[in-house]
Amino acid sequence: MEVCITEYQSVDTVVDNKQVPSYPVEFFNSLELSRVPSDKLRITVGVPVLLRRNLDVPRLYNDTRLQIIHLGPKVVRATVMTGIARGENVLIPRIPIIPKDLPSQFKR
Repeated sequence: MEVCITEYQSVDTVVDNKQVPSYPVEFFNSLELSRVPSDKLRITVGVPVLLRRNLDVPRLYNDTRLQIIHLGPKVVRATVMTGIARGENVLIPRIPIIPKDLPSQFKR
């Protein structure tokens, strides 16, 4: 059985448009920060994952376990493995993350 890994590339942008010339996208792509996912997410159908954001409390909250069932270009479909929504299929969209502990804010 062949394992198919899908890779999602982040879309890093500067929050303040005045700072766009100061920071090339490659700079933000290279950042590895705690509490911020890396620039590339590699994932496989069938793997269990942890949700790292509150999306729809009390159904989908931080540390909810999910099992990936489909990887689309802009959304991931998963089955909830824990909590009150156990057994439900859910869609997880791209989620913007803006780290607060940097001198220049960017969105990943």
